[in-house]
Amino acid sequence: MATESEIREFIHLATEKITKEDATIYPTVDDVKERLAQILGRPIWTHELAYPKYLIAELLGDESYSSFQQATAELAKRMPTIIVSKEA
Repeated sequence: MATESEIREFIHLATEKITKEDATIYPTVDDVKERLAQILGRPIWTHELAYPKYLIAELLGDESYSSFQQATAELAKRMPTIIVSKEA
């Protein structure tokens, strides 16, 4: 579980414009995604940054929002699904 400090950092990075101070620590979108992934404990897909409320809900343990794995598992019940990924 994320600490209170990590939760605040996560919400800031997921929802706010990056400040000059942030840019010295997280100079690229990939750096922001990497830090968010460290806090959340899974890879962050670029399109997820467009909907930060879902990332925040997942971080806070709100089960009403599906994770990628939950969503694909639900789809697999209804239709064949092929997932292509570099990760195992």
